[in-house]
Amino acid sequence: MSRKYIAFMPVNPRENPADRVDLALAALFENGIVAGDLRDRASLRNGPNYTLLFKDPDPRKQEGGFGCDPGRMTVSVHCGDMKGFSGDNLEPVACIHCNSELPYNAAQDAFWALRDGKPVDDPMMTMECYHCGEGNSALDADWSRSGGFAHVAILFEGETSNRVEPNPAGLALLSQVLGTPVRFVQVHGW
Repeated sequence: MSRKYIAFMPVNPRENPADRVDLALAALFENGIVAGDLRDRASLRNGPNYTLLFKDPDPRKQEGGFGCDPGRMTVSVHCGDMKGFSGDNLEPVACIHCNSELPYNAAQDAFWALRDGKPVDDPMMTMECYHCGEGNSALDADWSRSGGFAHVAILFEGETSNRVEPNPAGLALLSQVLGTPVRFVQVHGW
C-alpha cells in the first residue's frame, strides 16, 4: 500500500522555523486540529476540528468510518535537514522563468538526489527548462501542491482521497505561529 500524507511546510524551503514547532503543535492542539499528548509525539492524531486545517471532500469510507475521521490520521513532525516531500503523484513542475512544464524525470531526480545524500547545490538539484533554456533550482521551482522541500514539515498521514484541500484559516494560523508563510502539499506514494 502506498503512503499517503499531507504536509504543511514553509513556502520558502530555506526557512527553518524549528524553534517554533512546539508552539505550532500547541496552537493546533488548542484549536482541536491535533489530539493526543503533546509530550508524546507518537500519540498525536488528527483532532475533532482537523477541518480547520484541511478537508477531504471525498473522505474514502473505510470499515468503521472515514479515512480522515478524528483519530484516524497520525500527526508527526519533520524537523532538521532539508528533505523532499513528494510521491508518485508528482504533477508537472513549472519553470520559474517562463512557466512552462519542466521535465518530469529531472524533477523526480532532484528528490532522489537529496534522498541519496546529495547537497542542495548539487547539479542533480537543478532542472533545465526545454522551452527557455534556463536552470531551475529544485528548491525554487513551482511544485504547486505535488511536492517540495523543507527543513520543517508537519505531517498528517492516513487514508485520504486525491482531493484534500487546505483551509486558508488554518494555513494562516500555522504561518503566524511559525513566523513564515506555510503551504500545503499532498503526497501519495513512496
